[in-house]
Amino acid sequence: MPKLLRKLASPPLVALLCLSMLLGLTPSYASAAQPQTAIEHQPLEYVVPARRIKVEAKVTDPQGIQLVRCYFRAAKTSTDFAHVDMVKTGADTYVAELPAAAKGATGIEYALLAVNGQRSVVKSGNLLVPVKYDQSAPSWQDTASQRRVNVYMEHSPAPKTLAGFDDNVIINTTDPSQCYGALAGLTDAPASATTASGASYGGSVPVTYGGISTKTALLVAGGAVLVGGGIAIAAAANSGGGGGGSSSPAPVACQCSGDTTVTKTTVTLTALVDDPTVRDDDMVVHVKVNGEIVLGEIMLNHSGTSTTINLNKCPATNTITVVAINQSDEPPNRGAIILSDVASGKPSKLNWSMPAGEETNFTVCTQ
Repeated sequence: MPKLLRKLASPPLVALLCLSMLLGLTPSYASAAQPQTAIEHQPLEYVVPARRIKVEAKVTDPQGIQLVRCYFRAAKTSTDFAHVDMVKTGADTYVAELPAAAKGATGIEYALLAVNGQRSVVKSGNLLVPVKYDQSAPSWQDTASQRRVNVYMEHSPAPKTLAGFDDNVIINTTDPSQCYGALAGLTDAPASATTASGASYGGSVPVTYGGISTKTALLVAGGAVLVGGGIAIAAAANSGGGGGGSSSPAPVACQCSGDTTVTKTTVTLTALVDDPTVRDDDMVVHVKVNGEIVLGEIMLNHSGTSTTINLNKCPATNTITVVAINQSDEPPNRGAIILSDVASGKPSKLNWSMPAGEETNFTVCTQ
């Protein structure tokens, strides 16, 4: 036997290893067992306003599943995530009902969170789903419900309303020992109580559906987007509930909805007076693109003022805002925004009519 092996097999060292095992100690190179929670969910392709949203997932773990939640908020906001409990409807299937998106909302952001039998917490990546105004209700919004939705927030006091949602909801404050979203970094509530009560965070897990993982898929499609990952994930065209589907979605052309669609991310924007009865220089406006002023305090005329703007790539939508600062003696003034490189069949001119102090928003998609 080589000298090294003889040393490793020496009685003192063997006794020390046995003692460490009896005391529950582990060598520094051994890592703690990671949770084996698996989440299968078919991301929502889109939602329509004024209808509740059904989210379905299949969640499994060898240690069992204690609870599953869906955390959600309005897209493009810094508001804290709210959550609803997902109800077990089958062997491993869980379903949640989210409140209806309000009119004017651009999308919702959501994530799935699971706690296994050992109180190890995992979450999915955050998924961003557009709100569409020119589509019929999809299958995951085909039923209406009048009962009140119980929504929970992990910080106290809980707000009285949910930004971006308009529905019959009651907002509750989550028990501190159940603030698993804080433990997973989804909310800003302190996670100390959750940790003290024995829960631990096991990290993020990929959402799979049809054999495709949100961490490895390289699809460019019109559905949910993995926030921060730069990966577009679309539900299959025949999706029936937003989760647990077995068929692989086919890549489709990038799509989004809005007042118009352009074919390039860099286009020309022209603002002008669009009413022959109004004199030139009778209206002063700001024009903003995604919150940034691109034309500041311009005095409109019939020939128009132009500038080059940069838009977000699909499937992210863009908002052009016109703010009326001054007007003629006979309000409201009527003006228009004209965009270049507009997709076939889409309007290139976006008209508004408003008095001073008001604003009009237009949604522009990049094909």
